[in-house]
Amino acid sequence: MLVSVIIPLFNSSIFIKQTLNSVLKQTFKNIEIILIDDFSTDNTLKIVKQYTNTNIELHNNKYSKGIVGAMNTAFEITKGDFVALLDHDDIAVSTRIEEQIKFLTNNKSIGVCGTWMQEFEKRNKIWKYYTNHNEIQACILFHSPIANPTAMFRTELIHKYHLKYDDNYEYAQDNQFWAKMSLITKFSNIPKILTFYRKHLKNASKIYKVSQFESWKKTLSWYIKPWLNEILNKYPDFFKILYSVKYTEFREIYLESQKFYIEFFKNIISINNRIPIFDSCGLKTVIEDKIFSIK
Repeated sequence: MLVSVIIPLFNSSIFIKQTLNSVLKQTFKNIEIILIDDFSTDNTLKIVKQYTNTNIELHNNKYSKGIVGAMNTAFEITKGDFVALLDHDDIAVSTRIEEQIKFLTNNKSIGVCGTWMQEFEKRNKIWKYYTNHNEIQACILFHSPIANPTAMFRTELIHKYHLKYDDNYEYAQDNQFWAKMSLITKFSNIPKILTFYRKHLKNASKIYKVSQFESWKKTLSWYIKPWLNEILNKYPDFFKILYSVKYTEFREIYLESQKFYIEFFKNIISINNRIPIFDSCGLKTVIEDKIFSIK
């Protein structure tokens, strides 16, 4: 059983040693590490080439293809039975691959397995994710259903269904990829911190906030298309209202307009009962956790 760990690179010289070493120290050893360098202009290539490990495969783009091109190149050349994702600035706990392989081997109906993750450097927030597929899928209403740098999935899924990253969803392409994946297989998360997520000023979520919103909106519009006309007629600012839930400031906003938000989410539950896109119990759980439990 082989696992392909995909790490896209771009000007990664500051972080890549720590990230790469965390993969080389995995307790599960049958790993190929696919590094796709997207035309870095710093010392990334020089640093990576210092590693002589035979399980490291470096592909150097001759011009910038962006994250979409890098990921799709990696998907084409992967030889593993499973694919594990890791960003160039994050760190995998040494047992991460072993624990995810064990989980997927014991749960044949699950195609995608993520984990919890914890931020480091700027703060130490822990990102917890649902373990049940129906609740994970319902999270698509708010954000990506799984943490990208924690994900592992069965390689056969991308080949069987011809799944790729789509450059029409720039800066939120992972969100759209997981949304498509959620329609063909089940998801789960191991409720344990197995990845450390580096929080710094150059995170894409900080730099491309507006573009990420537009791509998230585009993805969700596609996913909830059967609802779209009805929900937009009732709430023209539906996407902005929904997107605001993901930010820490939302607690104050909610408490100031509690009656409005309770009605807003009751309407979402109601339309889903009539036009089911999400499992009703999964959707209700996620909404209650995010909204109705705010004190």
